[in-house]
Amino acid sequence: MKHHAITLLIISAALMAIVGCSAFAPEPAYNPSPMDGATGVLAGIDLAWTGPEGATFTVYFGTSSSFGAPVAEGLTTDFYDPAPLDDLTAGQTYFWRVDSIVGGTLLEGEVWSFTLAP
Repeated sequence: MKHHAITLLIISAALMAIVGCSAFAPEPAYNPSPMDGATGVLAGIDLAWTGPEGATFTVYFGTSSSFGAPVAEGLTTDFYDPAPLDDLTAGQTYFWRVDSIVGGTLLEGEVWSFTLAP
């Protein structure tokens, strides 16, 4: 029985190599900070997330989940300091999304939100 399991693993690995897929495909960015739906967030915060290894990131940010142009592109770190956005409005809800690019493949992230402290 053990021999059959090893044979199946070898065959599975060979098939994945042939069709170019992986059992460990990268996932979009996750684990946002501030947390999705957070309230009472203090102004001057950095946006942070966990993303796939070796990815570059594009960050979208605004007062609506219908984003326009990104606020940052080509980031190689898993955080963004929205210093240019320091004039945020107290009590306002903000939406953001992080897209990951891994090996030329775009992984669109979820839309997250937080509300600044009044």
